[in-house]
Amino acid sequence: MRYTSTGRRNHRIFFVLTILGAVLCTGLAAANPHGKRPQGVDLAPLLQLKTQNGTPIPPASLRGRPAAIFFGYTHCPDVCPTTLLEMTHHLEALGKDADRLLVAFVTIDPERDTAEHLKEYVGSFDKRIVALTGSPLEIAATAHRFGATYDKVIAKDGSYTMDHTTKVFLLDRYGLVASHLERNQAEKDQRQALRKLLAQ
Repeated sequence: MRYTSTGRRNHRIFFVLTILGAVLCTGLAAANPHGKRPQGVDLAPLLQLKTQNGTPIPPASLRGRPAAIFFGYTHCPDVCPTTLLEMTHHLEALGKDADRLLVAFVTIDPERDTAEHLKEYVGSFDKRIVALTGSPLEIAATAHRFGATYDKVIAKDGSYTMDHTTKVFLLDRYGLVASHLERNQAEKDQRQALRKLLAQ
């Protein structure tokens, strides 16, 4: 088969595209230490929720801004308060850079977690942490977009707890889930992930 000038040109184009693809994949891997492709998230359901002050998050406050999103509930005996306390320590350690990070606690128990109750609850942590609530359908839609799960577990006496995803979802400024903070992950590793997120 003859190797024409057109063939050489096509070969060069293919070579350039291959190099660009490799560079892009390398960049994504560096931004995502877990080695998974960043997942885009539809933030529309999140923006339908209301803060502890009864107002929605302005869309502009999420545009070009990284975020840490956690799903939990105020009656949680251990994981939720521990996670919010850890986030409080992270925000303090990050200094002024932390002002660029939106930290949101989304309740999965709107039946008990009213806006007033959420306001009192998050008031025990860093003031930059925002609590979000809404209707059961709105919360379910938001959790679904992030791939978070939760389930009500009813005891014999009628009381209940909530089984739920415990990871903190880290969104980069492009609205992609860049990585996660995992339960029992070392503090230094969590903080490194947050610094990397803010540096992107």
